[in-house]
Amino acid sequence: MKKIENFLPFKLETRFKMKRLILFLLLGIFLISSLSLVSAILINTTMLNDTFDRVTSNWTTDCNIEINQYVSAPSSIGCASEDNDLVSIGLNMSNATTIFISFSYKIEGIDANDDVIIYYYNGTVYNPIDEIGDDAENTWLTYSSTITDTQYFNKGFKIYIEGSSIDSEETLWIDDVVIVKEYDFYSDSDNDGIPDVTDNLEGNLSSPTTSGISNLNITIGGNSTLGSFDNVQKITFYDNNIPFMNFTHNFTANKIDLSKVSIEKTGLSLVVNLSEQLASGEKKTIYLDDNSFISLCVKDDNIASVSQISSDCNGTNETDFTSCLGNSTGVTINNITCYDEGLIIRIENLSHSGIKGTHASSPNPASSPSGGGGGGGGVCSYNWNCAEWSICTKEEKQTRTCNNIGTCSNGYNPPKTEQTCIYLTTGKALFDIALTIIKPQIPPGEALTAKISLINFGNKTNPNVNVSYMITDSNNKIILREKEVVPVGLQNEFIKEFVLPSQINPGEYKLFVEINYEGQEKEAASQGSFKILSKKQGFFSLTGNAIWDGSGKINYLAMGILLLLIITLIIIYILIKSKYIKKMREDKKLREEHKIREKIKTMFI
Repeated sequence: MKKIENFLPFKLETRFKMKRLILFLLLGIFLISSLSLVSAILINTTMLNDTFDRVTSNWTTDCNIEINQYVSAPSSIGCASEDNDLVSIGLNMSNATTIFISFSYKIEGIDANDDVIIYYYNGTVYNPIDEIGDDAENTWLTYSSTITDTQYFNKGFKIYIEGSSIDSEETLWIDDVVIVKEYDFYSDSDNDGIPDVTDNLEGNLSSPTTSGISNLNITIGGNSTLGSFDNVQKITFYDNNIPFMNFTHNFTANKIDLSKVSIEKTGLSLVVNLSEQLASGEKKTIYLDDNSFISLCVKDDNIASVSQISSDCNGTNETDFTSCLGNSTGVTINNITCYDEGLIIRIENLSHSGIKGTHASSPNPASSPSGGGGGGGGVCSYNWNCAEWSICTKEEKQTRTCNNIGTCSNGYNPPKTEQTCIYLTTGKALFDIALTIIKPQIPPGEALTAKISLINFGNKTNPNVNVSYMITDSNNKIILREKEVVPVGLQNEFIKEFVLPSQINPGEYKLFVEINYEGQEKEAASQGSFKILSKKQGFFSLTGNAIWDGSGKINYLAMGILLLLIITLIIIYILIKSKYIKKMREDKKLREEHKIREKIKTMFI
C-alpha cells in the first residue's frame, strides 16, 4: 500500500512543481550570470612580434643584427662587449588586464658575475625585474613573464634588456620577442563610447608620441577623431592648424591605433612612423617648411628618427631630391613625387616618411667667392643667423634679415629673406566648426552626446563665439533649441550633452550647430544625423552593454549566448513536461489497477 501511495496524484504533482521551480531558479541564475560575464570577455592582442628580420626598427639599441645566429630565420640581434642596450618602442597597455612577455635568448661566455638585467618601464622610471645570463651556454633558451602589476598598464610601456657587464668574447643573442596584451572585450581605452574591439580608430590627440609638435590636431574625413569610422576616409595631421601629413585609409579593412604613431619634427626634418598600419597601396603625403635648403633627402623606410637618415643621402631606400628645390611643377624619382610650393615642400606617394633638408654648408674658400685679397688660406665656416619672419603684409609678403656669424667674410649662398604668404586682416576672426555625434543610435530615455570642435584660423586671439544648437525630426520640425557662449583660442574641443524630450518618437533626427561672432564674414556651421531606437529595440538595452555596444549595434556574441540559453530552457521544459505526462499516465494506470484489486478484495470479504 505504501508503494501505491507514493504515486498518489497530489504528491506526484507537488513533487514535480518543486523540481521545476528549483530548476527554473537555477537556470535564471545561470542566465543572469552568463550575461554579466559577457561584458567581461578577455581578449589577447599581440603588441610586438619581432623576429629581427635584418631590421631593428622596433628598438633603440647599439646591438647588431646577427645573420648566423637565430631561432627564426634569417637573423637575430646580438649584444657583445660594449654593445649591450636593447630598449623596445613604447607600447600602449593602458587598457590591459595582463601583459605576457616571451623571447628566446642564447649566451656565450657570460657567467653569474655578468649582469644581464631586464627592466620594465612604467611611464616614469625603468624598474629592474629579472636577471638572465647564468644559464646553459650555446643553446637557445626561452624567457617568459606575466605582468599583473597595474603600474605597467600605461600608454608607453617598454621592456629594456641591459648588459653593462658583458665583456669581450662574451655575447648575448635575442630573437622572437613577443609581447601580448590581454584586455577586457568591452574596455574603452580612449573613452569615445565605443568598445576597443569594435573601435576602428583607437586613441585620441594625446596618444601619438611626438617631438617638436606644439599643437597636434587630427581630422578624419574632416571631422574630429572622436567617433566610429568605416570605409575609406582621409586622415590629416596638423600642427597649429597647418597640415604636415595626410593619407587615405580603409577603416573597414584595418583599424588605426594612434598610440602606435610617432612624430619627430624639426625645422630641417620630419619623420612620421605609423608602425606599418597602412595597407599595401595606401600612400602618404607629407609637408615640410621650405627652410632655405640647399639639399633635400627623402627616406621611404620604416624609421623613427631623423638620425636614421644618412648625411650623404646614400643609405637604404634614400632618394636625393635636391633637384626638387625651387621646382613647383614636380620631380618624380622612384615613384615618389616632390613639389616645392614656395613656403612648403610637398612629398607624395610615400609608404613611409622621412625627410631631411640641409642648410648652406661651409665651402672651401678657394672655390667660393672671395672677399678680397690677402693670403693665408685655410678653411672658414658659414653660420647664418636669421630673424623671425615678419607679419604677412597686404601684398602677401614676409621678410626677414639673415647675418653670417661664421668665420667667412663673404655672403656665399645666403638663406631666403623674402617669401610669399596668405594675408588675413589684423584683428579679424575666421572660424570653422566640426561636429561628431558620439553615439548615432540612441535607445529611448538616453541623452544625445556630441563632440564640438571650434577652430580659429584668424588673427584674433581668445575671442568669444555664440554657438547655436537645433535638433529637427525627419519632417524638419524643431524638437530642441539651445544657445551658449564659448571662448576659443586656436582650438576648443568640448563634449556637449543634450537631454531629449521624454516623449520623443523613434526615428531619424538631425543636429545642427552654428557659430556667430563679431566681424563674421563666412558662415560656420555643421550638422550630423542620429536615430532614436524603438522600444522594441530598446528591450535589448535592459541587459546593458553586454548587448549594445557604443554605436548601438547588437553584439551578436551576447545575443547568441542568450538565444542558446532560451533554446536550452525550452528543451528542458519539454523534457520535464513529457516526463510528467508519462508519470501521470502510469499513475492513472496504477490507480485503475488499485481500484480493480480493491473490488476483487471486497468480493471475497
